[in-house]
Amino acid sequence: MNLAIAVGIGVVIAVFVFAWNSSNSVQSNTFIKCSERTGQPRMKVVELSGPIYFGTRSRFLRFFSPETDPDLVEIHFRHSDIHDFSGIHVINKLGAAYAEYDKKLVLRNIREQSMTTIRHVIILFYT
Repeated sequence: MNLAIAVGIGVVIAVFVFAWNSSNSVQSNTFIKCSERTGQPRMKVVELSGPIYFGTRSRFLRFFSPETDPDLVEIHFRHSDIHDFSGIHVINKLGAAYAEYDKKLVLRNIREQSMTTIRHVIILFYT
């Protein structure tokens, strides 16, 4: 009995350590495209690398500032995957924040693995 409890506690601790270590695994290359005519910021592009899931939500949100970003923001997922419902939720939350400022959030290059996750969430929660 004591051995089973010890193993269970060990597994829980390992999960939390993994989540903590992985929380810094999402990174971005961010740049602003300006209008050639006026030089004003026209679009922000965020190229992500690493997984988007419950452990990286906070770091993911730090890449964005709906209040001060240009009217158009693109997120490129070419080197990133959405792993769970919390990843989808944080992207929806971000889109709502941009909509409050009448700004547009566009998702590009979503990989097939991420689309599978999105489809599963749609099936589970919206049918």
